Amino acid sequence: MARVRDHRSGEHEREVRVKQLVFFAIPAEIGSALVLGAAVASAQTVVAENPTHLQGTDTFNRTMDQLLVALRASGAVSPLGSGGVDVYAGPGSSCAERAMEGSPASTEDTCGPNDGNGLPENNPGCQEIAPLSRPMDNSICEDDNAAANAEALQVCQDAVVLLARNAGYGQYGESAEACTNYQAASNNNASTSNDPVSGKPVFDAYDGVGNWRDSGTLDLDPAGSGPEDYAIGANGLGWRDIARIVYTGFDNDDGNGSAAAGGEQNRLTRCSSPLRQKVLSQWSNLNQGVACSEGPCTDVIRALRRDDSSGATQFFVEMLGLAPMLTGTRTALNSLGACTRPVTNFTFCDGGDQEVNFPTDDTSTATLDCNGTRGDPIKKACCPEEDICDRDGQMGVVVAVRSPLENLAQSFPLYQCSRNLFARLDYQATSQAMCPDGTKPLAGRCRFPFYNNNGVKDFNCLNVRNSQPPQLPVGSVDGRVYNTVVRTSAGVVLKRSTGNMPESATWRYNQSVLNPGIVSMPLMPVVCQQADATSLIGCAVANTNCCTIGFAGRDAATLQLTPTSTMRSPDDGNEPFRIAGFSPSNSALNQEQYPIRRTIDIAALNGFENITADCTAAGHDPDYCEDELAIAEAYFDLDNYLPGAAVFNACVAGGLIPFEFDPANPTTSGPKCVGTQSSAGCGRPDNQDCGSDRECSRLECIPE
Repeated sequence: MARVRDHRSGEHEREVRVKQLVFFAIPAEIGSALVLGAAVASAQTVVAENPTHLQGTDTFNRTMDQLLVALRASGAVSPLGSGGVDVYAGPGSSCAERAMEGSPASTEDTCGPNDGNGLPENNPGCQEIAPLSRPMDNSICEDDNAAANAEALQVCQDAVVLLARNAGYGQYGESAEACTNYQAASNNNASTSNDPVSGKPVFDAYDGVGNWRDSGTLDLDPAGSGPEDYAIGANGLGWRDIARIVYTGFDNDDGNGSAAAGGEQNRLTRCSSPLRQKVLSQWSNLNQGVACSEGPCTDVIRALRRDDSSGATQFFVEMLGLAPMLTGTRTALNSLGACTRPVTNFTFCDGGDQEVNFPTDDTSTATLDCNGTRGDPIKKACCPEEDICDRDGQMGVVVAVRSPLENLAQSFPLYQCSRNLFARLDYQATSQAMCPDGTKPLAGRCRFPFYNNNGVKDFNCLNVRNSQPPQLPVGSVDGRVYNTVVRTSAGVVLKRSTGNMPESATWRYNQSVLNPGIVSMPLMPVVCQQADATSLIGCAVANTNCCTIGFAGRDAATLQLTPTSTMRSPDDGNEPFRIAGFSPSNSALNQEQYPIRRTIDIAALNGFENITADCTAAGHDPDYCEDELAIAEAYFDLDNYLPGAAVFNACVAGGLIPFEFDPANPTTSGPKCVGTQSSAGCGRPDNQDCGSDRECSRLECIPE
């Protein structure tokens, strides 16, 4: 067991106690393997792009940030700059799971040597633990250690919510009285703010409105000779049905969406169906109940979602009863001079979180070109507040909002581009019409807007709708098409780490107030510039005056932030739909009534008892290994789950519900250790099988 060095205080006594508990509490038949680390990976030095980062779900950003501050202040983790865990990075659960496996995707932080699926294990892991917002999946089973030892500790509760802006949310209710009560309480004021200060957000004052539709019928051809009804919620789908149609195009006859179940595999066909067009044509199709008022929403303009690597995304798809198809998205915009093709059978209608408005090949012809459908095949006109848009002034209904780059100054430009000022930058070598404005590159260079900063061109700027290259016909291009492409001030187009696909800056969905009435503007007023996609979606739904919905973690509804900081705004401006009659309140989650409930887990790919041995075998810095162990031990300490204690407060700060420990009920409260056999098909049993002895269940996961 790794010993604690001078920068830690008061740890030795606890180390001895934990080691004794491991020796005497673990069943004899497995105890020696756990204590001696018999299943650890063979030594193989890992070289990481960011060796002081710990990756995980972005749902846990504020929780882990606060906990690391507390642990660092107590001396439990190493000082900044010593080689330990300095930064919690939240790229998503899928990224973090791949980091534990030692096989990051080509677009993620590098961590060599490369380790493909199967044996031998060339990379023992970029990290040994990770906070995840979903259970580990079967991708871990190719890892020879995870196949036997994978497990996790459930530390907080969360929910995935479907959101709408206050005004649209309040258009339908259970009764006229419910409508009146909501309108009196709302009007975008603080009385409807879902205040998270106590960790118990209140939704009850307006529970009579905002019911997500789960029954009824749709007449697909009202002008026809008779009703052609679609039964909403049939085949046991209930609330899932409309959500499936909006986001994926699968209906209630498509089973889990697989070809074997009869699901349409061609995304463009599925997402252009008359049924989906009908659902999106009327706001009422999302809502259950009577009309409260005419309200601002007639149809569904935009449906925002989390990115492909997010645990919330995979969890949401699985809750819809679908088999996720979220991989294989393209890393190259062009190949052999022609546009590449996005994934045909991708689950979401946008085709991937890079596909909002980048050109694609037309799959209906054998000719390689750039004339294919960009993103979601159903297009709606871009709203004035939307800062990204396709060149024709439209954009697909489903848009994936990605978390911004770690360099927030690069992610969110300060300046509005000077109107109609453009210069060519290196982009793509092709003879196809691949530039953002639909023109062909000249020697691989396309026109991009810049901010004229006292005679210096600054290309890291945000372009307004009516700013376009003067060489093109006036009004032929919506100038916001350039905003998806990330450019440095010096004019370098940022591309993903592998391939030639540009970074898709969908986090700029509604980042600032653009002014089409001026030629040049200094600092732009900020709207939504948070550092994570969950908060961005909550902010965007609240501040975009067209009929927009979005799904994200509950934090998007309960902890609405000001544009750039962790300060709370007076009113959140959005509301979470009630699903199957329940709001995502603490009570509904604790009683497992809200259908889209989930846990946040601290996962250990090779078991918690092997953290130190695995970390050492990977050649990580000794401080990093000790910090991983200290973080795991903090989550195992039941005292940290008492109100006011470290983990309890950190969960609340992140808009989550801690698994509060009750000393009077020690076997039924606090965090829970679980295996991965159900979620992954390998790893330790879901139930650690210690009967009613809570301590035994915990001790099987305690780090050595």
